[in-house]
Amino acid sequence: MEDKEILFFEEQKPRQWWLQLLIISYAIFITYNVYLQLFHAVPVMDLNIPDWLLIVLWVLFAVIIPILFYKAKLTTQVKKDGIYVQFFPFHIQSIKITPEDIKEIEILTYNPLMDYGGWGVRYGKNGNALNVYGNRGVNIKLTYARDLLIGSQKPEELYNAINSILTKSS
Repeated sequence: MEDKEILFFEEQKPRQWWLQLLIISYAIFITYNVYLQLFHAVPVMDLNIPDWLLIVLWVLFAVIIPILFYKAKLTTQVKKDGIYVQFFPFHIQSIKITPEDIKEIEILTYNPLMDYGGWGVRYGKNGNALNVYGNRGVNIKLTYARDLLIGSQKPEELYNAINSILTKSS
């Protein structure tokens, strides 16, 4: 049986106050406009959207998206058999990167906006990134795909854990 000992674990949630404020403000704005149309017959921004469609859009943009944001998290684990990374709700299950898939790793300080176009599941000019906040992480050069940056608040610990499974596999 394979040993699944966890060498590193980190769970990050997007909790930037300005992003929370933006999402809450947007949900309130949508809710207010839905209220005006449904109870005061004032069309939303002079668009003639049917009430049923307005309710569907309200549920999606003022209820589901804020809930998904609140539930979003980036989970990174390093076990003896590989790296497991999952960005819920975008990944239903973890992505596994085995030591054989890795050419090189490095701790990286980066500019999330300039290098990857922001935070989240990103596809940038420097490769792919999974990051929640901050500007540090571990960049993994893969044998089969573009580089993958895993954002971390503990990049040195993540690097050391990955390095330990690389030295054991060689």
